Amino acid sequence: MPISDDLRFVLENSEILDEDELALLAYYFSQRSAIPRQRRHWMQPMFASREEGEFRKLYPLLRENTDVGKERFFDCLRMAPTTFDYILDKVKYRLEQHSSFRESFSPEEKLFTTLRFLSHGASYRSLEFNLRLSHQSISRIVNDTCQAIWDVLLMPTVVSQWSASDRVADRLTAASFLIRS
Repeated sequence: MPISDDLRFVLENSEILDEDELALLAYYFSQRSAIPRQRRHWMQPMFASREEGEFRKLYPLLRENTDVGKERFFDCLRMAPTTFDYILDKVKYRLEQHSSFRESFSPEEKLFTTLRFLSHGASYRSLEFNLRLSHQSISRIVNDTCQAIWDVLLMPTVVSQWSASDRVADRLTAASFLIRS
């Protein structure tokens, strides 16, 4: 970044300025350089046409209830449709967002995007062209979805964390007693 003549003068003559003047000039230059640049688009035109992306075009074809559809579903997401539905059912409530401002991403789209990223090892930049989503959106979707999967599907490490912990603990105690006997 080139230094302006004004700033060069201030830096060269800083020993003759007192602390208040230096602080005032530093504030002036920080405000002058912090002018935000004008955005060209609210949303890039390529991403405005999400209907053209992989999820809107490919996902319905993969969900067809045929042997070819199931095989291609596995090729695309590296899991069976029943497994996808199971995971979706578990994390759907964590991924739902309701907005009247603009159309939000559906839980199916979030899970599809995350599984495409994880199963194929593609970068956010390469996925943005296929899915017609910005790499920032893909990054947020993948992080949120992975966190939801982790929170919901993680096996508890302590017996007291399990749902219906008393019954589970009783069964485990009884089972371990029977095994030891």
